[in-house]
Parts: sequence; structure tokens; C-alpha cells
Amino acid sequence: MVGFVAVPINFMAIRWWRTVHPVVFESAGFHLAPAMLAILLFCIATFTLLYFTLLSYRLRLQQMTEKMQQLKG
Repeated sequence: MVGFVAVPINFMAIRWWRTVHPVVFESAGFHLAPAMLAILLFCIATFTLLYFTLLSYRLRLQQMTEKMQQLKG
């Protein structure tokens, strides 16, 4: 419950104490430097690829476990 309350506080802290944090989300739209946007999209693509790779390994492991159980019994 504390984490639920902390989310809006952390979000608004960027606006309350403008020091180092850039304002990316405004009512006018989404403002992000092109280099930062490219890195963000690269990271999203990379972690999506990592997720599906790990998922495929996990599914293969499950299939091998089921096959091993069939051979045992």
C-alpha cells in the first residue's frame, strides 16, 4: 500500500523539484531528445528479444521435462 502511494509522489517530484530531471511528459505532448528516443527504442527491442529468447528456452525445457517423465513412467 505504501508503494501505491509512492508512485504519484515520485512522478510529481520531478515537477516539484526541477533540478536534474528533464520534463518528458507534458500536457502538450511527449518531449524526448532524438538520441534518447533511439536508445529507449533500442532497449525496448533488446529486452523484448531477451524475453522471447528466455521464454522459448523455458518452453523447450518444459517439453523436455514432460518427455523425460513419459520415458520414465
